[in-house]
Amino acid sequence: MSDESIADLQARIEALEAIISAQELNTRDVLHTDDGNAFFLLFGSVLVFGMQAGFAMLEVGSVQIKNTGKILMKNIFDASVAGLFWWITGYGLAFGSDAFIETGKNGFAGGSGFLYAGIGSGDDASPLTNTPFAKTYGQAQWLFQWAFAGAAATIVSGAVAERCAMLSYFIYSCCITG
Repeated sequence: MSDESIADLQARIEALEAIISAQELNTRDVLHTDDGNAFFLLFGSVLVFGMQAGFAMLEVGSVQIKNTGKILMKNIFDASVAGLFWWITGYGLAFGSDAFIETGKNGFAGGSGFLYAGIGSGDDASPLTNTPFAKTYGQAQWLFQWAFAGAAATIVSGAVAERCAMLSYFIYSCCITG
């Protein structure tokens, strides 16, 4: 390389360094960690919810043709009921706050956050979502956990395919997701 091209490259590098040092990094322009976490939770929710379609195809392939409609109905029911019962009771039991730290009682299940109320605000907030970014992260967390609650019920659907009455399965699905 010639001395002129090296000098030209050094001048360009110095100009770029001057531009970079002149710019101030504004934290509002940068993706916050909780927003990034929320994005990956949403992405994971889509993947986990996609497992339900896979479980449905697996179940349909392992039952008699006459029971295909029932299997698909159970899978749609699982997703719907999982959303409803996870919203009503499941999330509050799993992630709601309790008085274990203060009193040592009720360290097993949460006592708040039912119907997704109080999540991320005040003394009654879930410790998982009690952050300034609780709205975004908390909702993404709720969706991610709902997808797993639905997937858990759908896995059992395959285990009891053609072996269980629909009413019994509906009751079981409501219990496991809520």
